[in-house]
Amino acid sequence: MLDRELRIQLMMSYRKLHFAFKNKVRLFAEAFGLNEGHFLVLSALAHHEEISLRQLAELIVTSESQASITVDELVVRGCIDRVRKPGDRRRLVLRLTDDGRALLCQAFAENSPIDQEMSRVVDLSQEEAELLIHLNHRILANLQREGASHP
Repeated sequence: MLDRELRIQLMMSYRKLHFAFKNKVRLFAEAFGLNEGHFLVLSALAHHEEISLRQLAELIVTSESQASITVDELVVRGCIDRVRKPGDRRRLVLRLTDDGRALLCQAFAENSPIDQEMSRVVDLSQEEAELLIHLNHRILANLQREGASHP
């Protein structure tokens, strides 16, 4: 078990990292006329061809109502479509439009400002990145397990 001081340092490092990434995402989003929520929703949809609103909200760690507001704004902008799921006409799923896909391709294109900045910021080897992701998942699982037993 880590000593108290190291646990505090770890907690504070995650907080600083969270806010630094949040600020960076906001700046990236603004460069494309988007807000942070728009950018996160579009990024999530880039990795999930069809997704429900509930799944999207869980993925981007927000409420369903906030996700719905953001999706509505992106539907109006022509970046996302709400479509009926084939085989279950009652269920709506979200899907990127061609315009939404083009916007993401432009944002994340090789040598784009985002690509260059993220390459600079996340200067890790493949093994280091995989280990960091593994450790983050482990900490998250511990937090979720603890969250179930503590208020």
